[in-house]
Amino acid sequence: MNPSNPFAADAGAVSRWISDRQRLLRHEAEDAFRTEILDYGPRQSEHWQRDYSSIDAYEKSLQGNRQRWADAVGVPTREDRPFDAVLEPWFEDEQMSVWWLTMDFFGGLRARALFALPKTARNPLS
Repeated sequence: MNPSNPFAADAGAVSRWISDRQRLLRHEAEDAFRTEILDYGPRQSEHWQRDYSSIDAYEKSLQGNRQRWADAVGVPTREDRPFDAVLEPWFEDEQMSVWWLTMDFFGGLRARALFALPKTARNPLS
């Protein structure tokens, strides 16, 4: 087996090389994301200044973050894109209700998140 010529290697070796490379890329991405997450505090106070005084004020206070996210992932601005959010019950007990939130994001890609509310919350915006 000649590692300088992958075309001459057996299929098992090539499969291991590909797996090793994918593992390396996954670990590098995880490390980079972990570093970003751990350094989130200063960015959070700079960019997340939510206004909970009303629904309209809250939505307006999120516009800058939504635009930064769209710019970061390359989502073109389209006012004609429907929101199409779907809530599916996932978990409920005496303390909270949790739903899966799914929405169309871009093409066939869908964004998914867990949306939870404590049962004691009467108005989450107040």
